Amino acid sequence: MPDGSTFPMEALPVGTSTASDPFLRIRDVQVDTGLSRSAIYRRMAAGTFPRPQQLAGGVVRWRRSKIDAWKEAQPEAGGAMPPVPAQGAAPEPPPTRRRPGRPRAS
Repeated sequence: MPDGSTFPMEALPVGTSTASDPFLRIRDVQVDTGLSRSAIYRRMAAGTFPRPQQLAGGVVRWRRSKIDAWKEAQPEAGGAMPPVPAQGAAPEPPPTRRRPGRPRAS
């Protein structure tokens, strides 16, 4: 509308986001869940993450309510975090790997 006001609810097209349940882009979902893009799509393929809605022009978006419901259903991460090294302790070096079948140079 020219005066900057919003459309009344009954004038919104079907599938349009509302202020109470907005559509989220993939980057918003990544920030909200802490998952990478590939992890989101792997979980969708496994059936353990909500699928987005297809909008016009090949655009997909997730509903905030579905992401919030998914987060509520997840178990707490209690002890899932890796241990933090003690202050001043040197990190362990990564293991060395050799290509199989190649002799060592002497």
